[in-house]
Amino acid sequence: MFNFFRKATVEATTLIRENGIIKSINFPREALPGSMILRNLFSHFFEIFLFVLLMIFLDIPPIQIIWYPIILLFFSVFIFGMALILSSLSAHFVDLGNLWSFGSNLIWFGTPIFYSIGGQTKLFYANLFNPVYYFITIARDSIIYNEIPELWMVIGAVLYALISLVVGLVVFNRLKRRFAELI
Repeated sequence: MFNFFRKATVEATTLIRENGIIKSINFPREALPGSMILRNLFSHFFEIFLFVLLMIFLDIPPIQIIWYPIILLFFSVFIFGMALILSSLSAHFVDLGNLWSFGSNLIWFGTPIFYSIGGQTKLFYANLFNPVYYFITIARDSIIYNEIPELWMVIGAVLYALISLVVGLVVFNRLKRRFAELI
């Protein structure tokens, strides 16, 4: 999941600046981040397919993956909101791509993907402000541990997805008028 997040958001930082089509054709600018998310989502489906094959090979019943499309839907909404924000801001700030690449590395190290935060209260409280933590924890609980995620985790993930989408649309709509001038 984190590869999908990182790939899509890092790609979003160069999306507007490297697209000369903005100058010549009038179209909904939101289609650029949307198509980029769909392309990365399609690529992510192959990763899911390989994961299911690995689960079958290891004799793990792949029925738990039934919840993953719902999780992925909200995660994609969150990433779309982030892509709107990053693509519109990177059109104005050239070095945002480099900063975000470094920042996404920090998020990767801070998100408990390969380690547990059990008993580490400072790390737990820090991750409450990390939206990726919610999505990865929900996916891990439902797929690997075959548990129903806690309600507050699901609410947090949905809230982060909706907040990201609303803020992304507001920022993108305010800044999209100047995209053609900036590239």
